[in-house]
Amino acid sequence: MDRKREMIRELVHSAMSILAHYEADSQAGLINRPEAQKRAISHIEFLRYGLERKDYFWITDMHPRMIMHPYRKDLNGTDLTGFKDVRGSRLFVEFVKVARERNEGFVEYYWQWKDNPDRVVPKQSFVQLFGPWNW
Repeated sequence: MDRKREMIRELVHSAMSILAHYEADSQAGLINRPEAQKRAISHIEFLRYGLERKDYFWITDMHPRMIMHPYRKDLNGTDLTGFKDVRGSRLFVEFVKVARERNEGFVEYYWQWKDNPDRVVPKQSFVQLFGPWNW
């Protein structure tokens, strides 16, 4: 489990470097911030990992509002403050709390199995704050 946790942490750090790249382009005046964000979202949306290539990344802001979820597109643009998992945990509020208090960390919750909304399982995710965009 420790190896899996470390792998997830490093994969998130890699995804964060994509956001940093687009922010750098924005700061350099190559593109404006909304375009940088749009390109970053498009890039992150199609990143997959794991044996089945179904593990993924999502993006929320610090409200929390869903910026992008590759499998739950119905949540994109949605205020997630009241969203609860099957056990009643306000997981997106917890993600924001961890990001705000520690900048990054692991959160346990229940969620659908990859791209299968009919199968809900315990999960653990690593979240990290991207400060320049408050994501």
